[in-house]
Amino acid sequence: MKKSMLVIILPIFLYLIGCSSRLYLEGENSGLIIVDYKYLKTAVIEADGCPIKIIEYKSSHQKDEKKWKNWLKVINESKSVIVRYDCEFILYDVYGIKVMEIHGFSDNELKPHKSDSGGWSEYLFHGQAYKSTASITKIAFEDGSIWLR
Repeated sequence: MKKSMLVIILPIFLYLIGCSSRLYLEGENSGLIIVDYKYLKTAVIEADGCPIKIIEYKSSHQKDEKKWKNWLKVINESKSVIVRYDCEFILYDVYGIKVMEIHGFSDNELKPHKSDSGGWSEYLFHGQAYKSTASITKIAFEDGSIWLR
């Protein structure tokens, strides 16, 4: 079997059997390929002026349920009470192609300088996720004002 065929078939096989450890394959022209099916590489996208700061973000594969779980912890950096915030998670495959968007919200009251955490799950039908981003997209305040990304 050619090495390039192994690079394609082996990660798929490992995913199907529920492998959660890292696999390192070195291709002739592609350098080192790191495939990790349990924990995704994550990044937070911070918008200018956003009153909520994401202080922790995790994304992982729930192999028993065949879902991706996105979990974050945020802090209200404004002087106003937040009554709802919306967030967005974008999952990408190993090539950087978007495979899914997950939208979530929290309507827990979030007082100034207090934190909140939550998790959102979704079945992933459109390929294997490798990395993900999280961002806050909308915020509603107790006084009726809103913030939009």
